[in-house]
Parts: sequence; structure tokens; C-alpha cells
Amino acid sequence: MKKVLIVDDSAMARMMIKKCLEIADAEVQYEYFEAEDGDVAMEMLSKESFDLLISDLNMPRITGEMLIKGLKKNGTIQDLPVILISSKINDSKVEELMGDGAIGVLKKPLTPTVLHKFIKNKREKGLL
Repeated sequence: MKKVLIVDDSAMARMMIKKCLEIADAEVQYEYFEAEDGDVAMEMLSKESFDLLISDLNMPRITGEMLIKGLKKNGTIQDLPVILISSKINDSKVEELMGDGAIGVLKKPLTPTVLHKFIKNKREKGLL
């Protein structure tokens, strides 16, 4: 069973991401963990290893961008596929986040179809 950490300041958004992943990647069994912000996520990541991290980009206190930069700084990102999601995405920011180690940045609202295509593509490239 693969462990996925879902980080979003909205409980409803975390539930929707979980549902999307259950539908989009039904052949894989996931154990879900949730964090309501980057602080909690960093604490969880320091104590437990995960197979996938899906995080909102725009959160209070520690944003998804700050989270990924922290993971890059402490070396965690090398072993952890990170998918960032946001309702506001610009190409230069996506490029920067990919340079920091994200395997992708997806637009909210996330749908199972979009997530399925993304996961399939990243698996074919050996990134998941």
C-alpha cells in the first residue's frame, strides 16, 4: 500500500483530492494522510516516509512553494514525488516549481480525468 500525504488548508479540498486520486488511480491502494498546512506537513514528513505528496500551492503560513523549497533544502524531495495544485497558475512559476523538484503543477478544481492522465504520463516517464 502506498502512502500519500495531502496538504491543503481546506478540509473539503483534501477530501476532493482524495476522491479524485481514488478514481484516477484505482489500481493502486493508497493509505491517506492529511495536513492542513505546510507546518503540519513538514512535521509529518520528518517522522514518516511517503510515496506521494499532493499539496495546494496557496496556503496560509507555509505555502506549497515554501514547503517544496524546504523539502529541496533538506534533501527529502529527491525521494518524494510532489504534485502541486492551485487555482492560479502562471508558466514562470510552474517552471520555478518544477526546478525545485515538483513533478507537476495542476489547476484546481482537480478532476479524476486530469489526474489520471497526469499520473499515467508520469508513470510512463518513471517519475511515479
